[in-house]
Amino acid sequence: MPLGQSSSQLSGSTQLSSKDAFLSKAEAKSISQINAISEEIVCVTVGTITKIMMDNHSWCYPACSQCHKKIDIGVVPFTCGCGKHNDQPVLRYQVEVMIKDKDEDTKFLAWDRECVELIGQSTNEVNNLKMG
Repeated sequence: MPLGQSSSQLSGSTQLSSKDAFLSKAEAKSISQINAISEEIVCVTVGTITKIMMDNHSWCYPACSQCHKKIDIGVVPFTCGCGKHNDQPVLRYQVEVMIKDKDEDTKFLAWDRECVELIGQSTNEVNNLKMG
């Protein structure tokens, strides 16, 4: 989560999901090993979410409906750096969580795809629950 993510498809008779392909290429590291890394790498760690930080609406951000980058909602029409005009920006998850493994804990960012998978609801569904 804290580093870039990629998705790929393996050629041949067996095709793996992007998650399986990612996990098959990623090296397992502990949180203490990750904290000592100075360059960007692809790795995976196993830990437990011990805390979800949700300060001042920090659980989501308004995003471009096409490229999903954060947009400024103070300027109408909402225009993204990709050039797309957005009549209505979409909400996307960005949740800061504390993850603990056997030795240490650290903060990770869980992005939209991971949060939808964990929570089972989109940001709009959760936002509607809050407003209802």
